[in-house]
Amino acid sequence: MRYYTKGEPREALIVRAIADDGQWILPRRNGDELPSKPPLFHWLGAAVATARDHVDETATRLPSWLAGLLAMTVTAVAVWRSAGAAAAAVAVAALATSGQWIAATTVARVDMTLAAAVTVATTAIFDCARAGSVAMPYRFYWASAAAVLAKGPVGVALPAAVLLVYAFASGSRDLLRTLRWRRALAAICVPVLWYAAATVEGGQAFVDKLLVQENVLRVLDAEGGATGHVRPFYWHVPLLVVGFAPWSLFLPWMIADALRSPRDLDERGGLFPAVWLAVTLVLFSAAGSKRAIYLLPAYPALAWWFACWWNGAAAGATARSVVLAAVGVLLVVPGSVLAAGALGYDLLSLFTPLLSERDAANAAVVAGTLAGASGRVGAVAATLLATAAAVIAAAVGRRHHTGLAMATLGILATVYGGASFVLPELAERQTAAPLGAEIQARVPADATLSFYRGVDYGAVFYAGRPIERIDDLTETVAAGDAWLLLRSDDLDEASGQAADAGRRLAEVARNSEAVGPWAALVLVEVIFDDLEK
Repeated sequence: MRYYTKGEPREALIVRAIADDGQWILPRRNGDELPSKPPLFHWLGAAVATARDHVDETATRLPSWLAGLLAMTVTAVAVWRSAGAAAAAVAVAALATSGQWIAATTVARVDMTLAAAVTVATTAIFDCARAGSVAMPYRFYWASAAAVLAKGPVGVALPAAVLLVYAFASGSRDLLRTLRWRRALAAICVPVLWYAAATVEGGQAFVDKLLVQENVLRVLDAEGGATGHVRPFYWHVPLLVVGFAPWSLFLPWMIADALRSPRDLDERGGLFPAVWLAVTLVLFSAAGSKRAIYLLPAYPALAWWFACWWNGAAAGATARSVVLAAVGVLLVVPGSVLAAGALGYDLLSLFTPLLSERDAANAAVVAGTLAGASGRVGAVAATLLATAAAVIAAAVGRRHHTGLAMATLGILATVYGGASFVLPELAERQTAAPLGAEIQARVPADATLSFYRGVDYGAVFYAGRPIERIDDLTETVAAGDAWLLLRSDDLDEASGQAADAGRRLAEVARNSEAVGPWAALVLVEVIFDDLEK
């Protein structure tokens, strides 16, 4: 599936700089732009691309999928040791079907590599405490180092904070004595060496961006440091609730159970993941910059805690039935929409008044896609509706494990429907891939090609060449052979500036069919005005 968002091609350009240009220390995006994060994800993507001999969507997304699989495997093993095989199965089911986790495993972003490394490091703490070891396992140090290479100092701060808080919360202060500073120093040398080499190569610009802006200002002064996504302290709480859906419906009972009987929580193996979750939530909430995907390291902990509650809280039997029935009812909604779409009826139009202009336009595309693939859509719809009925029946009969298994199947069927029918069509409508092909075919390699007011990384990736940004057309329109990429909203203004300089902008191509009210990306050639000729 083609890139159609800003974030994925932004990371893919760094992978290309490593795989194609050999920039392993400090790869530059779009020719000269410094990356925003350390290079572990990009190194992994470059390794896959080298093996495939091509930097493409698969090569840049595969590291996230593998990292997600690693995190789920490590979580399953830890829960198995803590609460048994049945709890491990519940944890994996909850983690694999939570909305944010599914989204993060399928995109080219650095956050899943951080989550996987933190999961490996943090579960090592639990194994050390459970076994009564005198020395913290090596994987705690090396996974923490990998986490630093994934997203910076937070990679070591988070496991260290979990260790400290759990040692006091569980009364196991001897756990702090298991740390071995020689092991820690040996592991931390790897990210330190990279930071040193990158500082030498990038100079003050690297220090300002990756050290000061990304790690200091993002935490202490996100608004003043212009790091983006500035939100209030509590912002991550609703994001976590939405991201862990539908299993977050159980959170009120989980929290009430933990507060009512902390000792039982510890005996069921739920104290450690609860501490892990709380520390992660507080640590990321303390930073001024907040996004839903930042909380990925909390999801294995939340799934673990949920599994311990599910298997051990006798008082939660009624809650399990009620919420499972609610999940079954929720599954009826996408099942009905798909079934109606397969029959040619657009149920999505009923929700149009509740949607933004962009989402409403996307809904129209989805409706057309469903009608055009009625056979496959009907099969998915039948699976969903049958699964929803099975979940509701299991909830009423208090066959909770059966209901959970069927709900997991239903959610995966929903995801399959979105991945196979909806997302590819939306991607083809919005991707810059066709425009990139036009650039390669029409724009000479030695011609000046520039973005006017803003950069679209998808266009850069698919064009296969760096494209600089300009905010003033004066010098560009004076060039003999110049081309521009600009939003259609800016076309009239740019045409006026070109006319003042005796030039004309001739539209050559646009990106794929625009969906919604946002502007299309336009490729234009700067030519001499006909009157001047």
